Amino acid sequence: MTGAPTAIGDRVTEVQKIWKMAYHLPETFPTDGSQWDHLFADGERFAVGAIEARALLSPGHTLCSMTYVIGDAAFVHDTVFMPDSGTARADFPGGDALEIWRSIQRILKLPDDTRLFAGHDYRPGGREARWESTVAEQKAHNLHLKDHDESSFVKFRNERDRSLPLPSLMLSALQVNIAGGRLPPQEEDRRRYLKIPLNAVPLVSSVRSSSAEAARTDDVGYQNTAAIRYGSIDLVNDSFGRQADECTEGLSPTVNRRRTSATGGYR
Repeated sequence: MTGAPTAIGDRVTEVQKIWKMAYHLPETFPTDGSQWDHLFADGERFAVGAIEARALLSPGHTLCSMTYVIGDAAFVHDTVFMPDSGTARADFPGGDALEIWRSIQRILKLPDDTRLFAGHDYRPGGREARWESTVAEQKAHNLHLKDHDESSFVKFRNERDRSLPLPSLMLSALQVNIAGGRLPPQEEDRRRYLKIPLNAVPLVSSVRSSSAEAARTDDVGYQNTAAIRYGSIDLVNDSFGRQADECTEGLSPTVNRRRTSATGGYR
């Protein structure tokens, strides 16, 4: 860690509780957000040097997604991407298509010339990477927003999300994310281990908001076998899948039926 103070939205505690259960973390793992120096409340004002800023709760992609409005710019996390990439998916545990629509509408009430900085860019058609748009550009050109009202967007988003695989490194990364960027503690052999919980998505899908449809998966959550990289250890695609097959043989007739090696994404 750099020693600089860290902050995040105060609903991160809800996300920690979900994933503590999924990873079967020890009781000693704190779910009070104490891994950060400060937890922002919705609408809280702060400063970056002499620049005024405020935190806006922007749930939908996750329970604790935040937008940070700093001067004439807004850092919008996974809400809208570049207009030609549309919007973020809303099917992760705690996600909700209706919530992300409302979060985006809140962002689009900022002044039209507000600069929006996105969390990802998928470079459709192989174009050059982009990361900045404006509120006006999103209103006029976002391909997931311009032809939708609230109800049609929710229907579209839910249907699209059912077709998307889990991002390949999501289960590797989240256990670090919920610890404020810290790797898991050393175990008795003085090594650190990343856990990959099988069937994680069905385990935690019941925590999602009531307005979202239940998560659907063909293979009991066994969709994320693309890659795990930790230090010099690589367990990739089918090699990892074969090891997992051996571990789960006989547990369920559906577990071994199909493996997906697509990298997936957040849109």
